[in-house]
Amino acid sequence: MESRKSFYLAKKDLRSVERTARIARLIAKLIDFMLFGLVSFAAFPFGVMVGSLYLLMADSFMEGESFGKRFIGIRVVDLNEATPCSLKQSVFRNLPLVLPLFLVFVGGFVTFLGLILFIGITSFEVYLILKLDSFHRVGDVIAETTVIANDPTNESEKTKTGYIQWEKTETTLPIH
Repeated sequence: MESRKSFYLAKKDLRSVERTARIARLIAKLIDFMLFGLVSFAAFPFGVMVGSLYLLMADSFMEGESFGKRFIGIRVVDLNEATPCSLKQSVFRNLPLVLPLFLVFVGGFVTFLGLILFIGITSFEVYLILKLDSFHRVGDVIAETTVIANDPTNESEKTKTGYIQWEKTETTLPIH
């Protein structure tokens, strides 16, 4: 009976960690979108281009951390190599969100189309993050990336840039 109870508690703790990881990922993206909005409206229309470029390239900054991800404590890594997200991967993983958002600022019918696409794609991406066991969204699949938690306890260069540990042991939980 005791082992069942401890298994249930461990499973409950894992669900709590997973829920927190999913929410952290959404908050990090929200921070990046807020930066986009701030830049876009502060220097309109040039700011829309600068903000869009930031969103496209953000995950390749600071060894896989956008400003939002750095604030939250997560990073994007290559799914196969466990290296920080490259510029190319960052562009591919963020293009499904940035392209419709950019269209919102074009004007006319394109604005309406961009808004509908942005709401639809963003809703689908959030759904995938919240419901899939892998935590992956469409951008992660396209770019072959995943999101993991930073490991503040281990400062070795291999751990800071590689994050290979989570593939070999269960001690570091990937956020995906």
